[in-house]
Amino acid sequence: MSYLLMQQRWFQVLFISALSIVTWTCLMPLDQPPLDIDHGDKLLHFLSYLTLGLLLERAAPRWFWPVGVFALIAYSGVIELAQEQTGYRTGSWGDMLANSSGVVASLLLRPLVIRLSLNTRTA
Repeated sequence: MSYLLMQQRWFQVLFISALSIVTWTCLMPLDQPPLDIDHGDKLLHFLSYLTLGLLLERAAPRWFWPVGVFALIAYSGVIELAQEQTGYRTGSWGDMLANSSGVVASLLLRPLVIRLSLNTRTA
């Protein structure tokens, strides 16, 4: 197995792990807000989906990335709908906007990630 393929496999494991953690934390009951700052919830949503988008950049083949970005945004909508069904969480358009903003930010950071990954591959 080549080094690049092995590295991609590790990023796939990291992506699936991060996606599982994000899903679990979005669906579990909360006793109190995770961050006690203004809009802390939205910040966590943004950072979670930014991280997922950046991991997807390294985990997915280059041709899949545009599809993956759309899938992440759609998945965040599914999570918001699922929260409504729990009875103890509520979905919100604000959360969906924060999630989507995180994915879009990962799109904007994509050229930097590609440049950094090319530098580490040739080093």
